[in-house]
Amino acid sequence: MRGKQDDQSSSREFQYQPLSQMDSIRILELLPAPSGSPLRCKLSERPLSSYTNYEALSYVWGNSDLVKTITFGTEIIRITRNCSIALHHLRRQKESRFLWVDSICIDQNSPNERNHQVSMMGQVYSKAWRVVVWLGRSQIRTDTAILYIRHIAKQGLIPEKGLSHSCIVLIRCITSLSGLYESKTPALSELFGMSWFSRAWPVQEIAFSLECKILCGNSAMSADELMRFLTLVKDYTLVNDNLHRAHVHRQMWRYIRHVRSHVAPQLTNSTAMLLRTQPLEATDPRDKIFAFHGLLKELGAAIPDPDYSRPIQEVYRQAAATVILHDHRLHILASITGERQLQGLPSWVPDWSCSRPITEIASWDDYQVQRGVKPAYKVSLGQNRLILWGVMVDKVKKPLLAFPSRSGLPSNSASRDELKVLQEWLVTFAENPGYVNLVDFFAELTAKPWDRMKSPLNNSSQILSRYWVKACKTLIIPTSGYAHSPDGKNLQDYMVYLAKKSGIKGRHIRGDIAPFNNLIRTLLDRKRMFITENGSLGIASQALQAGDSIAFFQGVNLPMIIRRARSDKWKLVAPAYIYNAMERNEDSTPFLSDQFVII
Repeated sequence: MRGKQDDQSSSREFQYQPLSQMDSIRILELLPAPSGSPLRCKLSERPLSSYTNYEALSYVWGNSDLVKTITFGTEIIRITRNCSIALHHLRRQKESRFLWVDSICIDQNSPNERNHQVSMMGQVYSKAWRVVVWLGRSQIRTDTAILYIRHIAKQGLIPEKGLSHSCIVLIRCITSLSGLYESKTPALSELFGMSWFSRAWPVQEIAFSLECKILCGNSAMSADELMRFLTLVKDYTLVNDNLHRAHVHRQMWRYIRHVRSHVAPQLTNSTAMLLRTQPLEATDPRDKIFAFHGLLKELGAAIPDPDYSRPIQEVYRQAAATVILHDHRLHILASITGERQLQGLPSWVPDWSCSRPITEIASWDDYQVQRGVKPAYKVSLGQNRLILWGVMVDKVKKPLLAFPSRSGLPSNSASRDELKVLQEWLVTFAENPGYVNLVDFFAELTAKPWDRMKSPLNNSSQILSRYWVKACKTLIIPTSGYAHSPDGKNLQDYMVYLAKKSGIKGRHIRGDIAPFNNLIRTLLDRKRMFITENGSLGIASQALQAGDSIAFFQGVNLPMIIRRARSDKWKLVAPAYIYNAMERNEDSTPFLSDQFVII
């Protein structure tokens, strides 16, 4: 879509000619000129199958208004401000630079060409001799962050083939206790908070690169250096949104390199790819799928080629069906939250248009409520149905207040909204002593994700849950009755204080408290605890309601909250975590399975 135009609006605009071959691309020759001079270029058609003498630019369009121009002979091509800034920075003074730039090398006014070229994007970036990433103009903090990343990468601490678990723990212990990592956190957060890291398209662009240079103003680092650094901090990404987005790049980058070196990749299914990339953003909601077309093809998924004329709902339905049939598993249901921005989607199809989805309550592969039972399902795209086989086990009797969104919570203090929810939860437990101990509940909920974070101080989730619950009670229950405290109380300091009172030295627990507190907030993000008719305690998306049913489905590793839509049809609400119901032995009595039609 065209926006405001610059002062060359009277100039004749460049007229694209159709590409002559199906495998052809256009290459931009950025002509040399002194700094500050207007941009000038040439365009030529080249066969992608045999031409590699170009660099592919990875950048963020930003504002889509075409307010800048680049001159092609006597004609102009209108471009965005971000594209203009990147090209001015990349232009050489004495020699041409050959680039592939999507907004210029693809005729954006030709839907057919755009669809076809987008389907070739993975090849375009993998054929380039180098991918150049333009993050944007630098700031003091981003310069500091890049210097720090390069410093850590060059220490040789993170070799390409990885480290043993004990070495990784040692390194994290050293960096954590020295305060080196923590002191750079604001700079790193600013760098990883730049738009490029939050967008969907760059993931594929850097993943397919043979060589990659990342530019932020005049600061630069290689993709190798960035990935080495992210290997060190990868387990902190769960509790830092900016680092989490950067970690997605690392996962896909490593996957492509495993494939090229014929090593068994860690990422083995297409579902995981689409779930991990959902928090990334795209201007066109279809690009939440199309941006990973090349990566999905690399996995062997029979994903349809991009077509921007298709409705968003159709693109998402087809993607969900494709990954279910390709992976032969129902992992995609882990991302169902019962809340959606896009209307008209079946309840079993994730709403990928939402870039801040409610976090998963539990890792799919950590639990198996139907251990040893093979998946049983049938996809009916024509009727927008998913047919599952399973058994109803319980119903939601009493939902409690929902925990607030973690994105709005202060980093180290308890907010009024947070304490209000915790107060109701604590009151409910105090009034019903027959329920499970609250410390045990949170210890079990956090045990597996906390173990994956490989705490250098080796405090268990049981110990940390004990002091987290005690600190919550201290804030909520001063001396008499329940009354939530004013904003600003430091929950983490309370945890340290209470631990020290119990005889634990501060240095033996302080380094674990912030990541553990953030982990709990991540797991509780927009969730509500509930009590079932059978007296069990669970937690799931805030979308659940009293009267919702709880079912175990064949091939679905987590309990599912479901809601009757019509007499013989059901809607999925969300996966649930139910205390003492997350595992089932293979020798248990087999469930009798009923058919459920999910719409």
